[in-house]
Amino acid sequence: MERLNCVICDNNKFEYIYEINMPISLAMCNVSTQNTSTMSFVECSKCKTIQIKNVINLSLLYNKNTNHNSNIIGTTWINHYKQFINFFGNVTTKKNILEIGSSSDKILKNIHNYQTYTIVDPSIEEYHFSSYVVDCVKKLYEEYNTDKKFDLIISSHFFEHVYAPIKILHKMKEMLSQDGSIIMSIPNLEDYNNTFLGLHFEHTYHLNSSNMRVMCMRTGLRIEQIEKYKNHSVFYKITHNDNQKCTNSILNAVSFSEMFTEQINEMVAKIDSFNSFYDDKNNYFIFGCHFRTQAY
Repeated sequence: MERLNCVICDNNKFEYIYEINMPISLAMCNVSTQNTSTMSFVECSKCKTIQIKNVINLSLLYNKNTNHNSNIIGTTWINHYKQFINFFGNVTTKKNILEIGSSSDKILKNIHNYQTYTIVDPSIEEYHFSSYVVDCVKKLYEEYNTDKKFDLIISSHFFEHVYAPIKILHKMKEMLSQDGSIIMSIPNLEDYNNTFLGLHFEHTYHLNSSNMRVMCMRTGLRIEQIEKYKNHSVFYKITHNDNQKCTNSILNAVSFSEMFTEQINEMVAKIDSFNSFYDDKNNYFIFGCHFRTQAY
C-alpha cells in the first residue's frame, strides 16, 4: 500500500533516501515462511519527516499468533512502566480511563481508584483481567466509536505504529473530557543508536519532538509536559488547547537525513567487516533476534 501524502503535513512531494528488502514481521518464525517487502525510505520536502513510502496491510503485519505485546518483559521494560506510571499516576483517582494498544495489564495492574477503565486492542482477551473491572474492546482503535468522554487516555508504544497519526490525535481529542489529559510513551527515535532511525514496517514514520508539536498544533492540542526514560522512551502529557488556532504551517522543520545516511554508511561498513572476518559463512548464528540483526 503506497503512502501518497506525508503523515505530518499532508504534503505529496518526497525525496528518495534509501531502500532495502526486509522481512515484514519482527516476530520469530520459520525462515521458509517469512514474507519480505521492499522498505523505501523517503523524506517529506516540506516538514522533513522521514517515513516509509510503502506500508504493509495490517492483517499481514500484526498476527495474533505472534503478538509481541505480552506480560513477559525484561528489566528495562519493567522500569519503563514504573516511571511511566509515576509520570501520570497521581491523576487517576475516580477517573474514566481509556488505554489504547495493550493486550495485557502491565499498566492496569498498577492503577487504582479509577471510576471506569476501558482497554481497546485487537488482541485483547478478557480473561487477562479477571481481577479488575475492565471494559475490553477487541478492535483496532480506528474502529472504536463511543460517545463517552474520558478523563485520561493512555498509550504506551502505540502512537508510532499508526499509519495516520493526525487522524488518531483528532479521535483522541474527541474522546477527551475538557479537563482531561492524553498520556503517551513513545520510543526515543531521536537517539542515534536506532537503526534506520528506529523505522521499520511497524514504525513507518520518524516521530520526534518537532513533528509531535506540529501534530498537536494541527489538532488543537498542546504538549504540557515531557519526560525522558533513559535513551529508551519519551513521555508526553497532552491537553486541550482550543484557544490555539489550528494551522498547517510547519515551524522549525528538523531534518534527520544526515543522521540516517551516517547510520547506513556505518551499517554497510560493519557488514563488510563481518563478511571479511568469517570464512565459514554456513556455520554461525546471530544474537539477538530482532530488527537490527535482520537489517544487518
